[in-house]
Amino acid sequence: MQAKEMFLKQINRKLLIHVLFLGALTCSQVLAKDSVVTKDSLNDYIKKSNKFSAQFIQVSNESLSDGFLYLDKKRIKIEYINPSKITLILTESKAMYFNHDLDEVEYFNPTKTIGNIFYQIFYNNDFFKKTELIIQTNSITAVKDFRIDDEDVILNIYFEQNPLILRKVEIKKNSESIIFSISNINHNPNFNKNFFSMVDPRSN
Repeated sequence: MQAKEMFLKQINRKLLIHVLFLGALTCSQVLAKDSVVTKDSLNDYIKKSNKFSAQFIQVSNESLSDGFLYLDKKRIKIEYINPSKITLILTESKAMYFNHDLDEVEYFNPTKTIGNIFYQIFYNNDFFKKTELIIQTNSITAVKDFRIDDEDVILNIYFEQNPLILRKVEIKKNSESIIFSISNINHNPNFNKNFFSMVDPRSN
């Protein structure tokens, strides 16, 4: 029930999805508000990363989850393994939540949720053009502010430099902070044709 509450406790308020992304770095900071070349580099990197599989660990306050992340064909699939087995599949305008343990399925519109922000990160080629960049010795942080369901949200996206690698996405909302860290990235995964299907899995 804890994992379900994480994703569905605000479903009547257009369901705040805490789908958050990826590693962590620290160094001395130099502000770069208009680094066009760097922003273009981030966009180019993300374009090349719109198909992959990886393992993740998600930390939300005192809650810890882990599982697998998949991207392909403008869809995002998250499979939580612990503490509950849950599958989320997102497109730009539709999403599905499946709790394997409870055999429950929910469909919802992610357009005005945090889930849609992360969809935009990977599939909106202009996403990084309006971010503020913090250039560090060995890393880059892209910072962006949002209003989601009448609440302020701060998004921090962390990249390692040389080579450029996406490492972490952190969302701060009120007193809540959620971090999604990634490892074992595979940029050449093989998915079967129904891997991202949103057909009710209970009907199979």
